[in-house]
Amino acid sequence: MHAPETPIAVLIRDLQGCVPISKVIREGDDVVLLTPVVVPPVQGTTHAADGSNTKDPFEDFGRALLGHSPRPKIHHVPYTKRSGISETHLDIIRNNDAKLVIFVISGPPLPGQASQVKMAEYLRTGAGDRPLVIVACFNMRELDGLGTSFPTVVQTSGYSPSALHHVTNLIFKGEHNGSSATLQNLVLAPKTWEVAVTNNLLDLRPHEEAIHDLWCQTWGRDMSPSRYELQSLLIRDGYAKHYTVREPETGVLVGFCATYTTYANQGGERLVGSLAMIIVKPEHRGRGIGRSLHDVAIEQLSRTRGVFRLQLGSTFPRLLYGLPVDSASEGWFRRRGWDFDQSSPGKGQEVSDWHLDFNDYPTRQYPSASGLVFGPCELSEFPAVLNLVASESAHNNQMGWYDQYTQLNNPFLVRDIIMGVVGHQVVASAITYLPKSENPVASDIPWAGLISNATGGVACICISDTSILVSRDEAMLGLLDACVKRLKEQGMQGMLLDAVMGGDEGFYAMGKHLTLSSGGSHNATTLGCSAFLPLPPPGVLFADVRPVSQASKSATAIGKYGALFQMSDSTLRYIQVRRLSTFVSRFRLTAKATRQFIRSSHGQKVFAATKRPNACSYHTNMHISLSSAMEKEIKNSAVPTGYDGDVIMCRESRANHSSEQTLN
Repeated sequence: MHAPETPIAVLIRDLQGCVPISKVIREGDDVVLLTPVVVPPVQGTTHAADGSNTKDPFEDFGRALLGHSPRPKIHHVPYTKRSGISETHLDIIRNNDAKLVIFVISGPPLPGQASQVKMAEYLRTGAGDRPLVIVACFNMRELDGLGTSFPTVVQTSGYSPSALHHVTNLIFKGEHNGSSATLQNLVLAPKTWEVAVTNNLLDLRPHEEAIHDLWCQTWGRDMSPSRYELQSLLIRDGYAKHYTVREPETGVLVGFCATYTTYANQGGERLVGSLAMIIVKPEHRGRGIGRSLHDVAIEQLSRTRGVFRLQLGSTFPRLLYGLPVDSASEGWFRRRGWDFDQSSPGKGQEVSDWHLDFNDYPTRQYPSASGLVFGPCELSEFPAVLNLVASESAHNNQMGWYDQYTQLNNPFLVRDIIMGVVGHQVVASAITYLPKSENPVASDIPWAGLISNATGGVACICISDTSILVSRDEAMLGLLDACVKRLKEQGMQGMLLDAVMGGDEGFYAMGKHLTLSSGGSHNATTLGCSAFLPLPPPGVLFADVRPVSQASKSATAIGKYGALFQMSDSTLRYIQVRRLSTFVSRFRLTAKATRQFIRSSHGQKVFAATKRPNACSYHTNMHISLSSAMEKEIKNSAVPTGYDGDVIMCRESRANHSSEQTLN
């Protein structure tokens, strides 16, 4: 049995010079204390563990602030992790002319929760020039940069009465109870770690098992390549350079970074430098290891001759195309100069992988009015395909695609290319491959084989943007049909579409032609607005929803752009089992997000909502809050007709933000 952690309180930073607070307040001054609504801790611990105690743990903290001199007038106002800081909170600060604001953060956000750090930033803007003291009730290593984001930060170990008592003494008397070792551990800036370079198999071999374990700890074993597969992805002589950090005392690997250089186009001179992966052992995070790896890798890539662009993520081989959507590390990368705020390639455009079960794919037999014909590429046709790829990949910023095609320039592999031809002009092409085959693309993109040995892959889809002979949609649909046919003939039961640019918009635009994938769990029905479902990680979420009549009182429609659905109890159980946390995180079940769905210009996302705030909870934290104005908008919306059968309600993709830096 472990002894309970000794509570401490440490002043991490005080650029305002307001600790002790007698420097900024006098007797009777107004002080606003903002605390989160949390489950009270169990006696003898520092954090919440059950719901038997219903008393607000910060209530005594507010009273304790009244017991010291100078004695302020305390306005204790709670906030919820879901709703955050509102104008009401800011009005209390302004109307009482508060001389000091104390904001308590209970911990890092859980999936689906808003960041309390973001709330604090909003509060700092709204509170004006008033001194703001942040009290962090957790180890700030869990939130990189918090210690430098605010001028005055106090850290304590939880929100037990003992921990908050030490905070009170620190705030009023400037006294902390942390040992010198603890202070050094918490206050000093993260150290710079020694980074070693691994250029080849000989350098990497001693770390193979540790690197694979790091990968599995970060992404989970369900969607992790085997140790051998990961090794084959990492060992690329002449094109890969990786970096390691080991604990000086023990020699244990605690951090790893993978980088690659890839030819950008057919010129063979310009290179893309890829920061493919940074992983750090969980217990060593927040100590500067990731920063050391990042800085050394970026410096080395920038100095590599021919590199004109840096990419966060990798082109080929494909580890991750970019930073996963809603990643907790996004802020960390932003502070290091990576841009995710735009929808253009390399600036935050979403890129997704999509999985199709062939059992759910419709058989289509129709002649093309434009004379478009699809089939495997022959060796004599290969130069024309390369010309298309060179033109379109350069135009659409698709780095490394030309190289993937050139690898297939032999009689045994060239027919893995599917092309579309009108007359003598090649207007579409894609690479198909079988898992664990001789096709080199299979070793560059391992994810299809991780689904099953009966799942083939489709990569590097090129559609001519300049052809006047055929529409882009017709070319895409015909190309997908031909790829499905090719893979079926080779014994495959499904396929993975790699790196679909722009998220799902292109597929939703053709939704009337496509069928929802069931992922092997549900039957899918062709609807007016459908799409492929994407592949995990982090998870695919399916939900059966039933159309109900417009008179139903228990469910409501999403404006003019959805249909009226009612979720059954079995549906809710299924959502819960299939990773509800990523569902909540991805779709942000808040009034603001729901309003965005309602006002969607295309109406391409089907979503279910309810007027009963807790109707969707079902032993989970999931619920939807709708304002009265939104309820009215939904209620008055016409329910589309023609929706029958079950549909897939929502999706979660292995979607990534791509981000790049251009070297001057």
